[in-house]
Amino acid sequence: MPHVPSCKPYVGIDRLEFDRLREDLNKEGFSVPNTDVGEISGAHKIKLSWEYQEPTKTLGVCILHCPWYIGESEVWHRIDMVINPYVG
Repeated sequence: MPHVPSCKPYVGIDRLEFDRLREDLNKEGFSVPNTDVGEISGAHKIKLSWEYQEPTKTLGVCILHCPWYIGESEVWHRIDMVINPYVG
């Protein structure tokens, strides 16, 4: 059975905060593209997608791949720790 991505919206992130968030994700070990839509690769072969909608200040994040030994709940926990300070 193919993996169905687990997705989550983060609302209230303006452009300046989104740009700062990208920098922080790079510091967390993710390879973040300098675009509003794309895929992010991280440690342990974690793969995410994201789409930023500036008019609604919404960042949608999906977990595309997560190793079984880490689990999606742990990945979401780390993503929340990084993104939540930017949610206004």
